[in-house]
Amino acid sequence: MTSRPALLIAALLSAGCTASTGTEPSRLGTSLPFKVGTSYDLPAGGALSVSLLAVENDSRCPASVQCVTAGSATITLGVQLGTGPTVPASVSLGATNNTVATGTLRATFDSLTPYPAVPGPLKPQSAYTAWLTFRPAP
Repeated sequence: MTSRPALLIAALLSAGCTASTGTEPSRLGTSLPFKVGTSYDLPAGGALSVSLLAVENDSRCPASVQCVTAGSATITLGVQLGTGPTVPASVSLGATNNTVATGTLRATFDSLTPYPAVPGPLKPQSAYTAWLTFRPAP
């Protein structure tokens, strides 16, 4: 059985998207920047949008440290259909679930900037930019 977030993400990925400003359509194969609060509107037979809700975790190995593993980062995306509720969906770097695929497109969580220089707590949410790439599914 497919979950509601998976269905909304499937609808999201099967559509083309434009930034909430409507000024420039996204390009397949181009990594798109998402800051907390950034939303991309999607014409998918109704209003559909995706946004970055939060950076939940950033345990990537800092540049100044030698680590056994690369660590991971987790973000929460919000997917909204029409005037319905925003449905959260978590995606992680350094994990097997960094790509969401549908029959026509897939979205890959490429990176999170800035990269940590030293160990420490999460930076303020406004400091982060998550990069996602949309491509045709193989």
